[in-house]
Amino acid sequence: GSTYELRLAKILNEIGVRWETCKKFNYVDNFGKKRTYTPDIFVPEYNIYFDPKNDFLIQNINPSLGFSDVDKINWASEQNNIRVIILSEDQLTKEFIQALLV
Repeated sequence: GSTYELRLAKILNEIGVRWETCKKFNYVDNFGKKRTYTPDIFVPEYNIYFDPKNDFLIQNINPSLGFSDVDKINWASEQNNIRVIILSEDQLTKEFIQALLV
């Protein structure tokens, strides 16, 4: 995984929260095309998926797709009834993650 995924995994390990890698989810984009999305980390105890992203991927449209990673994640979340939390780099702290898991 990415360095952000590694940071999140280390934080979860440090605070004693069990996590898993994720399965793929199907979704349909705004052009009607069927696609798949795989979150980075699943925390079963809280039924939450995490997807840490750098600010560029959060704020910009992927020119090859015509939509942003945030759009993709939102569509996959809604269409699969899952909760995915997108984390920016500054949110990858022990304190921020602990506050989400209460």
